Amino acid sequence: MFDIADISYYNTCMYLKYELLWNTLKSRNMKKTDLCDIAGLSRSTIAKMVKEEYVALEVVERICKGLLCQVEDVIEVRL
Repeated sequence: MFDIADISYYNTCMYLKYELLWNTLKSRNMKKTDLCDIAGLSRSTIAKMVKEEYVALEVVERICKGLLCQVEDVIEVRL
């Protein structure tokens, strides 16, 4: 019988790249602290994104709403 727990973490891992977000901020002459204010993010959330760590989809949604942009302008997903 197949057990979902048998799936290797490394075989299902997705990598999120935030380079598009940093480029969007740069093109708008914004700093990461501006993003914190606009999207209601903490500095620790920004630090996670700088290290390309996981952040909740809700965070990405708040960024998109704050910047009036699409998800494709913020993250790139790599398998």
